[in-house]
Amino acid sequence: MKLLLFVILYISISVSSYCQAIQFKSKINQDHFIFTSADTIEIKVLKFYIANLQFWRNGKLVQTDKKRAYLIDVLKDETTTIPYKKSADSLSFILGVDSLIQRKGAMGAGLDPSNGMYWTWQSGYIHFKLEAITNGARNLQLHIGGYSAPHNTIQ
Repeated sequence: MKLLLFVILYISISVSSYCQAIQFKSKINQDHFIFTSADTIEIKVLKFYIANLQFWRNGKLVQTDKKRAYLIDVLKDETTTIPYKKSADSLSFILGVDSLIQRKGAMGAGLDPSNGMYWTWQSGYIHFKLEAITNGARNLQLHIGGYSAPHNTIQ
């Protein structure tokens, strides 16, 4: 659990006052994390969904993104940037997918089960997935999901 908090706390996003894109960058201890086998932990998979993306300016909602959810795969640069062309000084989103998406079942694009973020045995999306090898070749797998009480993991 400490590792999860460690990774989540250092995933940062940047928003400029006239935002061209939202970019997710992985960081550990204020430094960009480089995924190599020489590290104490070798990240094999680090994916998560963001949804209900809202853009704010001076404390007022400017726009809500109409796309249901974005799949961010930290190991694939093309998924870590979300284009945006409005003026905003802050944003909000949920980590995971909401219950409306969950109830619809498997969908396409970023929500396609072929992305490895859908539990077919449980019929639901994985909100956050971390798979790694730690020193000593120990495997670490952390798959977080669930949308109904008492297992709602949306943050």
